[in-house]
Amino acid sequence: MSENSQLSTMEVKLTQPNLFVIGAMKAGSTSLHDILNSHPSINMSKVKEINYYSKNLAKGEEWYLSHFDFNARYAGESSVSYSRESLFPGSAKRLLSSIANPKIIYIIRNPVDRIESDYREHRFHNLITDRGINSFFSKGEISNTKSPAYHMFNASCYAEQLKVYKETLDRNNILILKLEDLKKDRAAVLQQVANFLDIAPFQAVPEVKSNSSTDKRQLNNRGVFMSRVFVKLNKIPFVNLTNRMLYVNFFSKEIPFEILSKESLSLIDHQLISDLEHLNKEFDVSTEDWIEDIKKRRNSVD
Repeated sequence: MSENSQLSTMEVKLTQPNLFVIGAMKAGSTSLHDILNSHPSINMSKVKEINYYSKNLAKGEEWYLSHFDFNARYAGESSVSYSRESLFPGSAKRLLSSIANPKIIYIIRNPVDRIESDYREHRFHNLITDRGINSFFSKGEISNTKSPAYHMFNASCYAEQLKVYKETLDRNNILILKLEDLKKDRAAVLQQVANFLDIAPFQAVPEVKSNSSTDKRQLNNRGVFMSRVFVKLNKIPFVNLTNRMLYVNFFSKEIPFEILSKESLSLIDHQLISDLEHLNKEFDVSTEDWIEDIKKRRNSVD
């Protein structure tokens, strides 16, 4: 990008955010938020998930805009609720009706891995206390549109979550990334991001974070309290408590590591595969490896 193009872009100062990481939940959005914020042309919100268009609209535009530093080419946020249409209906439409021509980044992963990770995150925070993963994802729960299991499944239907964005935005305003690619070849993925945003290449980049250390643990009541304290403290300027192992080791217990059984997979595999085929067709995202993995797991899981 030329110096002249940089200057012409900065002549008009931003008054609204123009960059949104919309998810997916448990697919690397936290790492991507930090990586984007490391670039001099991007200021991401300090509070990663503002959730204005999904949960906090009543707090008003002034409250929302106070989260951003507009002294860069891009000001962004990363609310994964913007790609959870079944749980927060209308979020995408509200965003798109308020923000002119936004750039949308959607980072996704193997949809079954994402569902399992979503379940473990809820279990870790003691939101699921007495149900194993295959009891939680029973036929009755998956088909109940008010069930948490249904919403976890729906969040892995990536093409469905993108439907409203696709109908409203030019295709050039939507970038889809895969977490597996970010882990395997970070430089190549970040070059994709730089090209998409028409900015200089990324330089020093934070490592991709992983919360796998909590996959086999569940917080007790004190741990849940400490987790909420950490969330509130992180909203205070200049406070950055990112290492939740500070309280996890003291206020949690070890529990079994679970994956979806063959029977549970059979309840969702056809819909997931159909959605991945649509994602490939409509957005030119390579999904063959995920489709093959789902078929393999369905036929091999005990």
